[in-house]
Amino acid sequence: MEDGQRRPPVSSQRKHPTEVPAITRLAASLTRPGEKQRFCFQGRYTISRAAGGRQTRGSHGFRKVERGVTRIKMATNHAPRRILERIGATTEQRLAEVGAAALATIDVLRWVSRGAIEPRQTVRQMARAGLDSLPIILLTGFFSGMVLALQTASQLLSLGNEGFLGGIVAVAMAREAGPVFAAITIAARVGSGFAAEISMMKVTEQVDALTVMAIDPVRFLVVPRVLALVTMLPMLVLLADISGMIGGYFVGLPRGVPGSVFLDSVRQLLAPHDVTAGLIKAAVFGLVVSMVACYKGMAASGGADGVGRATTRAVVAAIFLILVTNYFLDLVMF
Repeated sequence: MEDGQRRPPVSSQRKHPTEVPAITRLAASLTRPGEKQRFCFQGRYTISRAAGGRQTRGSHGFRKVERGVTRIKMATNHAPRRILERIGATTEQRLAEVGAAALATIDVLRWVSRGAIEPRQTVRQMARAGLDSLPIILLTGFFSGMVLALQTASQLLSLGNEGFLGGIVAVAMAREAGPVFAAITIAARVGSGFAAEISMMKVTEQVDALTVMAIDPVRFLVVPRVLALVTMLPMLVLLADISGMIGGYFVGLPRGVPGSVFLDSVRQLLAPHDVTAGLIKAAVFGLVVSMVACYKGMAASGGADGVGRATTRAVVAAIFLILVTNYFLDLVMF
């Protein structure tokens, strides 16, 4: 540049429209065979920014652009590896949680087999999980039976098979609707309470205080809650089944299904195995809900925010595991 001529300001060089195509051609020349299309897919806007960032003309600017191109290609090449690493880390974390929960379940069964039970705590949790939950369980079962009868009555009447309405409602309630809906309701009501209570004790170091006093936290906190849900949930499911049949009975009457026909259908189609299998499923669901809630509570950290996270994760994981466990139990028992 001749003396007396002023160098254009940097801002004007950054916005020069003719530099971007040149830099784009440079990037294409620096790309190895087979990478041009992938580079152009993600690199044009970044190259234009690199071109705008040059402070001077000449080889120094091109070296800066070369470094920018190398960084873009490295980020593009390593993106799949970072995704796989993230998936692997998440999978490893979830498997570690499953293993820790399984070990906690074995620990609970070990205390129960030894007869190491806290009677006062167990009775208190049974009242909380059973008696206090009775109204919502009865309402859930009642309206579940009404919906089942409402959906099937019109179809059966059109086919002239209204005599099967009571049996269909009874079998559906005993096998599926009663255990699953009651377990999900208990997970939302009781499981969340278990997780919040234990996580609050964890973050305020009350669990550590029990350990210092030579009291096993699993025996004192987890075992009573597990026994309470395993014992009370089958009873609640049985009441939910009866409530659902009553709801179906009242729906069938205005739709032309006599009460005697409804009850005869229940006696003919509902087998003892259906009720027994539903109660076994309820006991398994009680174990799943209580163990997930207690484990998430014992693993909580981080103050009040950690309590909220533990409670949310406990409810979500419990509902998910109820549905998964229900499928495998159906494969075994029906």
